[in-house]
Formats: sequence, structure tokens, C-alpha cells
Amino acid sequence: MIPEEAIARIKAENSPVEVALSHNLELKKKGTRWLGRCPFHTEKTPSFNVYADYAHCYSCGWNGDSIKLEAGLSDLSFPKACLKLGATESETAEDVAERLKRIEERRQRQEQAEAERRGENKAKRARWPQFFLGLHCKGPDCEEIGDLKTLARLRGIHYAGPWLTEQVYGTLRFLIWKGHTAWVVGDRTAAAARRLDGKLWEHGTPHKSDTLPGSEKHPIGLTKGSLPVILIEGEPDYLATLARLWQKGQHEQWQVVCMLGAGARLGRHAAKLRDREVVIYAHGEEAGRAAADRWKDEATFAGAKSVTVCDLPDGQDINDLTEKEIAA
Repeated sequence: MIPEEAIARIKAENSPVEVALSHNLELKKKGTRWLGRCPFHTEKTPSFNVYADYAHCYSCGWNGDSIKLEAGLSDLSFPKACLKLGATESETAEDVAERLKRIEERRQRQEQAEAERRGENKAKRARWPQFFLGLHCKGPDCEEIGDLKTLARLRGIHYAGPWLTEQVYGTLRFLIWKGHTAWVVGDRTAAAARRLDGKLWEHGTPHKSDTLPGSEKHPIGLTKGSLPVILIEGEPDYLATLARLWQKGQHEQWQVVCMLGAGARLGRHAAKLRDREVVIYAHGEEAGRAAADRWKDEATFAGAKSVTVCDLPDGQDINDLTEKEIAA
């Protein structure tokens, strides 16, 4: 992985304009920007705008900084584009080629290690207890008492939140974990469990959420499409957001995504945010704000149409907001 400091230096030393001109793109100065035909699709009317720190095509939607632009124009991966732009004046073409060879070998070793890790995680997931549904009913206005209703009361939210999460999106299940009934947000490869009685998991240091062994860290609920996205940090906020959207009649107008914790990254899944509006609800503590900034950078780099960060007041979560404050 290339250090953030190195990436920042490469961006500072290579503007998008310099990268574009080095590839002989025909650009004309228009005030503070440069304008030309987009190199990533065929067009007659110029719509590719190059600014001081990024480039954007208002026709096909391509968006990126100098490194992403170099990667696209040279058909290179992000690390290789960094190496190419970061070459010093004393380095020859052979030196750069050798460095690219070394990073490719390192990438192959990392892929092999990743494949082995995924194999180990798959074996661990095979030992997960059997999931079960909290309640079978016809809709979010069901009055029957069950695990879904218990969960709604535990979190102080409308029953529609858990019902939508389980019955419509399939990202909520229940299981018996470490001797307790637990509610789980996740899928077949990632799962975070919390006790249905609201108490902490007691083994080791007491904690609220317990990630099942072998879980992969990836966003839950993110699929390809064009709907705007609400990015949520944790499982309770995920349920609460769906409940509030249902109360507003907007649950079909947004795609709600749970990151399963502040330490998670969008990674390769960020590509699904291309050309989409993204709203991030960040917890007010330091870890929450840092996570929101990281997700914003990932979404922006992936070509999201817009990214808005909404800071939650310190100590509050989605459920503390009014209905008007959710996806306003």
C-alpha cells in the first residue's frame, strides 16, 4: 500500500492539467479551467473540464484527480500510476520498469495471501450457527409480538425498520450466539451480532457488537443502481434510518448502506457509487468523523456525483434526529 504522504506529494507535484497535456490532450484555457474532448468516450462537443486539482467530464461523468487521470490515460492500476508520476529526474525508464515489476510481484503475493485468508474465513463461516427469521408476517404494520418487534422496542424505533431490513432487504437475521439470542446485520460473508436483550457481550472486554469469526469487512446493502445512497456507520443506525424513511414514505427512494463500524472501508465496492448522490451520517466522536472523511474520499475518488457529510451531535445517533432531519 502506498503511504498517504506519498500520494499527497505526487498529487502536489503533478496537476491534472500537466498530466493531460503530457498525453497530448487538446485543451483550451477557459478562465481557471481547461476544456477539451473527453479521452474516455467519443464526443464532438468538448465536455472534459480540467481544474487545478481534479478533472471532470460533464457528459460521461468521469471524475478524478491527477493519479486517477494518469491511470486512465495510461491504462495502469492506481499503484502503478503513482509510481510513474512519482519517478525522480535521476531515474531511467529501466528504473521505473523495474519498480513496476517489483510492485506487480508484490501484488501477486498479496493476492495469494488474500486468497488463503479468504479460504480460512470460509472455513470459519461454515461453523456459524443457523440463522433464523425474527417474525413471518405480511407487512410493517404487523401487531404480532416476535423477535422483530422486540428489537424495535429495544432500539426505540418503528417496527418498519427491522421488518424492511429482514423481509425486504434480507440483511437482518437472528441466531443463538454464545448462549444468547442475537440480532445480526450482514450477509453470508459478513455478520455483526448484538444481544437481543440489549446487554453487552461479556467475554474479555465488554462490547456491544460481536463480529462473527471469518467475517469479511465490506458495506452491507450496497448494490449497483442509480438511487441516492445514505451511508451509515453502525447496525442500530441502519435500522433506524430505514424506519424513519418508511415513516416519510421514502424507503424506496434511497439505498441505505451499513458500514459495520467506523474501521471499515468501501474498498472495491466504492465503484458502485459512481454517478450517485451520497449522504454520510457521521457520529460526533473523533473515530466517527475520521471514518466519514475516509468514506467521503473513497466515494469521491470512485466518481460519486456528490458526497455530503452530515455530522450527528456528539452522543446522538440517527434515532435521536427528527423525521425532517433524515435525508432532508
